[in-house]
Amino acid sequence: MNVFKSSIFVIFLLLYYTIAVGQDNIDSNSNPKVETLKNYIQWTSNYASQKKFDSANKYASRALKLSEEINDKNLKASVIYNNAKIFYWQAKTKKAKEILSINLMNEELGDSIKIKSQQLLGTIFSYEENYQEALNVFINIEKDIRNKGILTRRDSIIIGESFLDIGLVHRAIKNNDKAQSFYNKALLYSKNPNFENAVLFYKSTLFEEGNKLRESINYSLRGVEISIKNKLDVLLPSYYASISYCYLKLGIADSAIYYGKIGLKDNTDCQLEFLNNNVGKGYALTKKYNAAIKYFENALKHSSDNLSVEIHESMRDVYISKGNYKKAIHHNENYLILKSSLDSLRIRQELFDITEKYESEKKQFKIDILQTKNNHSTFVIKKQKTQIVLISTTLLMSLLLLIFIIFSFRKQKRHKNFLFDKNKQFAKKLKNNQFSELAPIQNETISIDNLQKEKIHTFIIDAVKEEFYLNSNLSLASLAKSANTNTTYLSKIINEDFNKSFVVFINDLRISYTLQQLEVIPEYRNLTIDNIAYKAGFSSNSAFYNAFKKFTGLTPSYYIKKRLQLEG
Repeated sequence: MNVFKSSIFVIFLLLYYTIAVGQDNIDSNSNPKVETLKNYIQWTSNYASQKKFDSANKYASRALKLSEEINDKNLKASVIYNNAKIFYWQAKTKKAKEILSINLMNEELGDSIKIKSQQLLGTIFSYEENYQEALNVFINIEKDIRNKGILTRRDSIIIGESFLDIGLVHRAIKNNDKAQSFYNKALLYSKNPNFENAVLFYKSTLFEEGNKLRESINYSLRGVEISIKNKLDVLLPSYYASISYCYLKLGIADSAIYYGKIGLKDNTDCQLEFLNNNVGKGYALTKKYNAAIKYFENALKHSSDNLSVEIHESMRDVYISKGNYKKAIHHNENYLILKSSLDSLRIRQELFDITEKYESEKKQFKIDILQTKNNHSTFVIKKQKTQIVLISTTLLMSLLLLIFIIFSFRKQKRHKNFLFDKNKQFAKKLKNNQFSELAPIQNETISIDNLQKEKIHTFIIDAVKEEFYLNSNLSLASLAKSANTNTTYLSKIINEDFNKSFVVFINDLRISYTLQQLEVIPEYRNLTIDNIAYKAGFSSNSAFYNAFKKFTGLTPSYYIKKRLQLEG
């Protein structure tokens, strides 16, 4: 996600600068051309803030042409600044700096437009990760204003902006305590809601880096409210990408998918790689692999090499889960190649930086260490083909294991279908002759008086017809009392006549009742398991589950699902 945190400079660092866009240097003086130019500048910024860059570039071009006709240096400088800002928002930093240099080299410009141009230059340096240059620019702006004395509201705003910019640079170089301090200072110098929005975003990123994810989400949601209220659509994708990423780190896949998709809606320019990647990861967590692959492929269309490494790794894992090992190997190869390439590039960059900064023996020592790492990285690249062969072998064995699992699953499924048909036939018999299987089993070992035994047996048959077993408070003692006998006689008769213990006898009656209801009453199949268990007289869901499984060989949910499929 570090790539995401760097790229968000392209959206947020000019948030506050959208307002006014140099118009404090424009005085129409009843000149229709100046008034038209003023509108062009405003429309340019408005369209850019709403991500409508085609329209923004059209009015930026018209503004530049009209400023040439008017021939006012400060007016033209405002247009140049505005056009450079639009190029920057589109991540065209080289073009932005070329245009901006015209203002920076013009010593005749007023302080206001000169400072704005310096601020934009510092912002571009930050985006390009040239943090020392960026810090120098922002510190010099703040010092210049303080040396002159804070005389106007505009001076106060510039200091607030500089503090924000300095905080952003400290955040980029992982000095988060100083970053937080400068963010808080920035808020003291400007109460503008758009400026507050920018600070909220960067405070949220600090909370996210500190794994205070709920706090980060709350700050981002506050920023979303401000952005929607002020129609700053260009900022919303970055907010939604941040919120989605935080929910991923929390393991809440549905929320990560939801906010990622909101960020992608009507969005063809901003944060596409991160939003698509977040949604893909969310679907992967929920095991919706086809949807995950779709969004990962969209992310690859827009991603840099840094993020592509992560995406290929995710796609490899998804295809392994799907059992598509050919594509899994393809993405694993891309992952290994890109990762090794980036590691080598990083090491070479470290070597270059050290060579530039130091000329001592200590410098040479560090260079030797990094060179060793670089040599090791080269060695690792040579071994990758061997690793790929090993991975392919592992994937093949996994495929064989998967085939065995599928075979076992189908065998188990056939057995379940057999049990379902058997129990369904049993339920149909109950519909015509309720509990006919309750006829007594003759047993010569009965020591109870035959008349008394017959009386108790008849009582049981009548009680079954009255569905006494649906009473969840039923016990052996309560039934014996109703039969005018004792628990010993009653238990013995149930054991000998029905070849079951009292508990099994009652549970079997309840499950038989349930099967009958599921067969004859369609609405019964749409009840919850808890409701069905309660209606059958079970005091707990677990007791119903165990009794149903023991009686039918199937779980309640599986049986009901199969019965519903027959209706369809």
